[in-house]
Amino acid sequence: LTPYLSITSLAGRIYLTTTEPFDSTRLQVMRLSDGLRLMLDVSAKAGVVTPPQIDIVLPGGKSKGNDRQMGSTTEPQMAPQALLVRYAMQSLYSPSHAIEPLSGVMRAPMGLPRDISLSAFSQWQV
Repeated sequence: LTPYLSITSLAGRIYLTTTEPFDSTRLQVMRLSDGLRLMLDVSAKAGVVTPPQIDIVLPGGKSKGNDRQMGSTTEPQMAPQALLVRYAMQSLYSPSHAIEPLSGVMRAPMGLPRDISLSAFSQWQV
């Protein structure tokens, strides 16, 4: 599957991207934190559109919210300025699925006024 399927892992999520259709195949995914192994049956067909995100919920597992709250008490927090710079860099240079959400920050399109008059002038003498 290597020529057809690329797998990327980021922030506890895996992203599967395919370039060509392939038949049903079983993938083994291992969670490094505790060694839990999951078997995923995946296939790709031409012209089929899937949802951009599929969540796998394990029975008896903790919710994502609890994991984040517990992790925030043990991990050192970055300064707000550093978090904002990291978010800006990810927004500029990372694919959209790799941008980590930052609480209190929302993306908004930038609109320009329509009554702007522009004139070009040279700053360098030739």
